[in-house]
Amino acid sequence: QSISIWAYLIPKHRDPDPLTDAADYRVQARADGSFLLEYLKPGPYRVFAVADQNRDALWNPAAEVIGTAPWDIMVTENDDPWLSLLPALQDTSAVVIRRTKQIHNDHFEIRFSQLLDSCDCTFSSESLGPVRSTDVYRDSEKPETWQVFPESELSEGEWFVECAGVDPLRRNW
Repeated sequence: QSISIWAYLIPKHRDPDPLTDAADYRVQARADGSFLLEYLKPGPYRVFAVADQNRDALWNPAAEVIGTAPWDIMVTENDDPWLSLLPALQDTSAVVIRRTKQIHNDHFEIRFSQLLDSCDCTFSSESLGPVRSTDVYRDSEKPETWQVFPESELSEGEWFVECAGVDPLRRNW
């Protein structure tokens, strides 16, 4: 399977999306998976490895594997940055809440269907207006789980939680 390496100059594409944005630089990886992006303009880049099966220079999440580095690279005139990419078929299903567990009236544990880079939650009930979260952090032992703290204790009754955030591919959900 042939892998294409796509590099996006960050100032040009604030948040590059391989679903809709053509890469600023592209190169084919060698048979052993190695690649060399030459003649890059200095600046920060986000790099993706994609099996562009239909050769349209855009990622098709349902059929094409993709890999991205855990960091962006900075290209300078005197530096040869390196990175490692492992393409895999991505889960394109929507993010959903799998479980919500009340630890205390002002502490909830929320588990999602996928890993997330960021999360923000709002609680609401029929009798009271929205209660935003003041602190949210990922559980270090259970990466799909977030610890969520509403800005005030939630009274007894039925509450609804709505969450939003960003997934590892930097897509809003």
